[in-house]
Amino acid sequence: MDADALVDSYIADVVKHLPRSQRADVAAELRSLLADELAERGRDNARDLLVGFGRPAEVAARYGPPLTVIDPADSRRFIRLSVIGLAVIWIGGALSPDTDTFRIWWEEYAVAALVWPGALVIGFATTAWVRRRWPHRAAWKPPRRPPRDPDRVNRVGWSAALVFFVAGTFTLVFAQPLLDLVTGGGAPGVLTYDETFARRIAPWLLTLMVTHLVFLGVLVVKGRWTARLRRIDAALGLAICGVMTWAIVAGPVYTARPADQTVKGISTLIVLVTLVDLAVKLLRRPRWRATTPRTP
Repeated sequence: MDADALVDSYIADVVKHLPRSQRADVAAELRSLLADELAERGRDNARDLLVGFGRPAEVAARYGPPLTVIDPADSRRFIRLSVIGLAVIWIGGALSPDTDTFRIWWEEYAVAALVWPGALVIGFATTAWVRRRWPHRAAWKPPRRPPRDPDRVNRVGWSAALVFFVAGTFTLVFAQPLLDLVTGGGAPGVLTYDETFARRIAPWLLTLMVTHLVFLGVLVVKGRWTARLRRIDAALGLAICGVMTWAIVAGPVYTARPADQTVKGISTLIVLVTLVDLAVKLLRRPRWRATTPRTP
């Protein structure tokens, strides 16, 4: 890996520990500082320079007073993980079919979820002790390969995902007929949709799912993410999560109670995973990188 790629990779590891509002300025300052150091020491010494410059989290801590929880350099990550974990547990508990009163939610989910921050405290404290005991293990190491282009689309992987989602959508639409075909009619009504759900919610959900399939097809053909495609992806994800949440709380999806409880549990998990994925994508959006024109 050449010196510029090493510097870019190091800066990426530094600025991810900072608030998004600081990343561009800190990245520019670090790039200028490291360029001056490389000019004095020689570009062949880039790896030694970066390792000696300090652990990325510690370098990030120099650019502002971090929150004082466990190690200062780990404060933001600790709080982010705590909030995400609590939100997942609390929202998942609220959407659970078995949670029909506030008291059940409070006793089984709200209070019990406080174990999560305690576990994080133990984990972060242990990590900090290991860093102080064996500092060489925490030294920054450059990746073995240059960072991949974050905007490039893996056409094979996304094509496979598109096929999977098409098959899944077809299965959901024709759930009962397919079950009758497989079982020879031995499970009548097990996957029959509730009439109210089929009339009020299913058309919205199906429309969004088909729109998402079309979006995936466009993405595969285009081969690259753009700012507009990322916004559309986020909007579709939020819309689908909203309609799925509506389906979870509005009433039965299937007429058979076991099937209804199962699909609502799976839907709750999908909503939570989708929301966490959207949050991670938003937080990791690389605005700090130096812009260079692409050669055709």
